[in-house]
Amino acid sequence: MCLDKSFFDERDLWLEDQAQKGCVRLFDFCLDFGFKYDNLITAGILEKQPRRETASLIDYALTEFGREFAECKFDTFVIKSDKLNVLAAHIEEFFLTQFLQTA
Repeated sequence: MCLDKSFFDERDLWLEDQAQKGCVRLFDFCLDFGFKYDNLITAGILEKQPRRETASLIDYALTEFGREFAECKFDTFVIKSDKLNVLAAHIEEFFLTQFLQTA
């Protein structure tokens, strides 16, 4: 992937547009709720991508299930505004169920 200033300018404009729509960057979502990307992999939202097979700047991709909650453009994930609380509840319920099954 060839990066130039326009890539970052376009990404910043897209992120600004997403923020105005109420979307939140996945990174910020994880910080706010205390999740790690590995938690999102376990919960079926993200999958790890082999670095050598992609020109992407990121090592993760959304799963089909994850696309219900988020989108990725310019190698940046954002959570859809109407799915923020639904995704948080899903992940918390997923791990609560996992914990109860092992207890």
